[in-house]
Amino acid sequence: MLANLWVFPGGTVRPADVESEVAACAAAIGPAEARAALDRPPSVAPESGEESLGYFVTAARETFEEAGVLLARPRGTRELLKFRGDEREEARLSQLRLTLEQGGSFAELAEELQFELALDQLIYYAHWITPLAVPARFDTRFFIAAVPPGQETSPSPFEMVDGRWLSAHEALRLDQEGVISLHFATASQLERLAPLETLDELLAFARTKPIHDVMPQTRSEEGKVVPHLPEELRGVW
Repeated sequence: MLANLWVFPGGTVRPADVESEVAACAAAIGPAEARAALDRPPSVAPESGEESLGYFVTAARETFEEAGVLLARPRGTRELLKFRGDEREEARLSQLRLTLEQGGSFAELAEELQFELALDQLIYYAHWITPLAVPARFDTRFFIAAVPPGQETSPSPFEMVDGRWLSAHEALRLDQEGVISLHFATASQLERLAPLETLDELLAFARTKPIHDVMPQTRSEEGKVVPHLPEELRGVW
């Protein structure tokens, strides 16, 4: 649906992402905490805490499926999971990742590895809605998280052609040079992140910024629908 465009890991909320079985694996936050986290003025959270938690679960699941990063802890601990250097564990994890990509249950994976989802590591950052003029429409919530120590990113061989770990500056430069083509929403997120120089700055910014419901406007250029941000949202969303 977004062929030939570079985007962040992400996807659709599955029915299993909002079921009680997977919620039970998310000891760090529950439905009420998830809804409170998404209630960031001037944006408003979903009415249901379960739906709110589902967004966090989906973000964690898609990050694992598409980037190979698992935000989780061994049960009863505060330490995030590590895999680097353990070949047997990495092979086991790869197989479980494949099962999840093919429609398997996150709750069953958590039971198999005896972990709890570390959803508290996800910071709600933005809410974007596809313009009305675009046929394929999305209502998307963006999250930011630091990669846990001891884990490395790896692109899914089934859901994408390629994947890279790039800084915001490098991704925007490659887009400008025509080496890659960033989706408008992706490029817009990176433009807001680029001035932040450290991870601590980035995470602090994400935790405190207002959340606006952003629906880009469109104009026609050479027969193509071209999105752009409303003037009142430039640099402040």
